[in-house]
Amino acid sequence: DAIPLLTQYLKAQPDALAAHADLGRAYLHLEQYANAATELRKAAAADDQGEIHYQLSTALRKLGRIREADAALKESVDIRRARAARDQRRYEVHR
Repeated sequence: DAIPLLTQYLKAQPDALAAHADLGRAYLHLEQYANAATELRKAAAADDQGEIHYQLSTALRKLGRIREADAALKESVDIRRARAARDQRRYEVHR
């Protein structure tokens, strides 16, 4: 089980955003939505692909926190669009 290992690691490295994301995903998988939302929120600053915000939206929706879920989903979409635009510009530069 990853949860005890990640929890122990985060006691020593509380700023490890990737570990917070992994812990949030583990909680989400176990349907522990409140714990998932807490950890995914901590990891959100490291979300450069929109995936963490999408997972946060899922956890919040399961908790009935629809407005927050919608905001997290919007952020996920915004991050994905910005990344696609950056990728498109890189592609055009290298053609």
